[in-house]
Amino acid sequence: MESAWYRKEKERMAEVLIRKAERILLPGLSSAIEVKEIGTPLTNVRYTGHHRGAIYGWDQTVNNSGSVRVGHRTPIKNLYLAGAWCRSPVTDTVP
Repeated sequence: MESAWYRKEKERMAEVLIRKAERILLPGLSSAIEVKEIGTPLTNVRYTGHHRGAIYGWDQTVNNSGSVRVGHRTPIKNLYLAGAWCRSPVTDTVP
């Protein structure tokens, strides 16, 4: 369970980001928000089990990103891979 401090800190950080977006890019944003979900790396760990709450799968290094990752096609007809650990169909089409 999240501590009261942690919930309060997540809410504080969300408000900081919303105010900044509202000031720079989206005037009136805060009054238009009806539902707000706040996620952190700990949220990612809880829902996905990803190491240290990573949002893009394993380490994002030059040797493990973009076109270096495994493609989405497989040798099995109509079976495709999807997710943070493989390239997207868009990058698979780039030579």
